[in-house]
Amino acid sequence: MLGTMLKKKPKWVVYKILKSVRNLRQSMLNTYGRSNSDSWVLTTWTDEECKHIMQNCYKALPEGGKLIACEPVLPEYSDESHRTRALLEGDIFVMTIYRAKGKHRTEEQFRQLAISAGFPHFRAFHVDHFYTALEFQK
Repeated sequence: MLGTMLKKKPKWVVYKILKSVRNLRQSMLNTYGRSNSDSWVLTTWTDEECKHIMQNCYKALPEGGKLIACEPVLPEYSDESHRTRALLEGDIFVMTIYRAKGKHRTEEQFRQLAISAGFPHFRAFHVDHFYTALEFQK
């Protein structure tokens, strides 16, 4: 199924992934309350704050439930590609405009955050040159 999805346009892939996710109606920072939809959520927080957000999501999810985040993901090694340049420029933007403590992360850094928050399963789907859909499963 994913192979077929990846042959389609990136927006379609994200739509299909997000369509299958149950809206938990939970606040990211608080286990109680209502949620809203936003992007770049994990990018603008420190590792400890991300861990806290993800732990609250983990608690709210049923067994087998998934948390989907669409975030910019840095490559492990930088190069001269347009993708790498755009991601590094985005990282600087986050650090200067949003929060000095916010940052872009590599796929491995997201994997380690998942483990520290209790998620045993993690997958990344590169949607386009900038965004990656991250799946954290309970």
